[in-house]
Amino acid sequence: MASIQISPEHNIPKIIEILGLEPGGYRPAEYYRFEGGHLHVDGVTQEQLEEAWAIYNNNIEDYLLIPTKDHRKEELSRQTAEYIAEKYPVFRQQMFQALYSEARANGWDNRAQYIGSLLDWIKSVAGMAIMKEEEVDAVGTVEEINGVVLDLSSFDASDPEITIKEAINISD
Repeated sequence: MASIQISPEHNIPKIIEILGLEPGGYRPAEYYRFEGGHLHVDGVTQEQLEEAWAIYNNNIEDYLLIPTKDHRKEELSRQTAEYIAEKYPVFRQQMFQALYSEARANGWDNRAQYIGSLLDWIKSVAGMAIMKEEEVDAVGTVEEINGVVLDLSSFDASDPEITIKEAINISD
């Protein structure tokens, strides 16, 4: 059994894959265990493990940073969608979209403007999320990636709090 000291954020299945033991890293961990800050691998020599670790570290951007960034950006997108859906569930958003389309088709500018305030608010929230995703792309360590936080509470005050009932009642 060979072992190396590593931190838990590393892509251990990728290291195992480099060793040729577990292609893709999708099967249960039959060959390795991580405990006490050490990766222990059965069936390989210490030299083989250290060589795999060196290959991994030479490609750290592809093996660790890019997947970690992609995962973090997905979390930020999900957080944004959940925040918007908490205030305006998807079924309600769809009703607003239909009412907005009707308003535009019929020339009901007041209704369109009323619903447009929600669209503007959603764009503001999404814009903040995009800025945070760009921040994730700009950093270079796992700690920095995980340190990018999205606080959407500042948008509570600017929520237009529109309603379907009010939108229907506006027909210019």
